[in-house]
Amino acid sequence: MKEKFGFIVLLLISITCFSQNADKETYYYFQNEEITKAKFESFDERKTYKRVVENDSSTTKHIYFHKNIGKLDSIQFNQIQMLLTKIIGSEFKQNKKTILHVYRKDNNHINADSKYKSYWNWIKNNSNEYQAFLIASKDSDIKVDEKRHIFVDQYDLLETLFFKNSEFNINHLLIKPTSEIYIYSGIDDILNVLDWSVD
Repeated sequence: MKEKFGFIVLLLISITCFSQNADKETYYYFQNEEITKAKFESFDERKTYKRVVENDSSTTKHIYFHKNIGKLDSIQFNQIQMLLTKIIGSEFKQNKKTILHVYRKDNNHINADSKYKSYWNWIKNNSNEYQAFLIASKDSDIKVDEKRHIFVDQYDLLETLFFKNSEFNINHLLIKPTSEIYIYSGIDDILNVLDWSVD
């Protein structure tokens, strides 16, 4: 009798849980704007990343592009140029396209990226137009190493200005001399960032 009663209780709990999950609403968003499920599923997975948030009554699925494009006004652009000159020093050239890889805490990744031969060979071969730097956060144990293109943002201003809403430990920024910017999130391979940055 006890076994039968236990089975019935387990069955009721399972049915209750299943019916609650079945009644759960799912909402779809692109860049914080609600869209249909069909539209959500139509995005190219190579160009986007997804975030899912669940609670008791609903599931919210967000999709974002890895690459977002913007433009700085002349004051913002001059301030960023001054900031980069302060962080990087004379290595920074204002007339080039600048690719910045900003690392929050991943010291192993920044060290590996500093030795990424195919990436740095391309930068060297195209140094008349492009420059690239690896920027560590102030809380990392990373030391400045100009030969390896590693610098430290002592005030985490790049993080605050461009990546404060990012959930990723590595983010990327391309700044063009025209003041156009590309912001990349959710990409770990700096060579992919380079591929998406070259005009």
